[in-house]
Amino acid sequence: MKRTVSFILSLVLMLSVFSLAGCSKTVKSNVFEEIGESYDGAKNFSEGLAAVKKDGKWGFINLDGETVIEPQYTSVWSFSEGMAAFQQSDGKW
Repeated sequence: MKRTVSFILSLVLMLSVFSLAGCSKTVKSNVFEEIGESYDGAKNFSEGLAAVKKDGKWGFINLDGETVIEPQYTSVWSFSEGMAAFQQSDGKW
């Protein structure tokens, strides 16, 4: 009986996590639909921010599609633990 209850609780927890992941993916998809052709390219969201490319430079938008870091970098990596790597026009990272 104890194993059955543990199994059911584990299953419910996993389904909840997958359900939440699906919801956030929908939000992210909607953001990209809303910004449409405003950008030349975009990367996946990480920590609530997505890298976007405009006029050959990279910056970041939030989940609302608002620019939080103006496109000004030659190259960028996604955010991880609150930080992201970026390359300036002089080649420095």
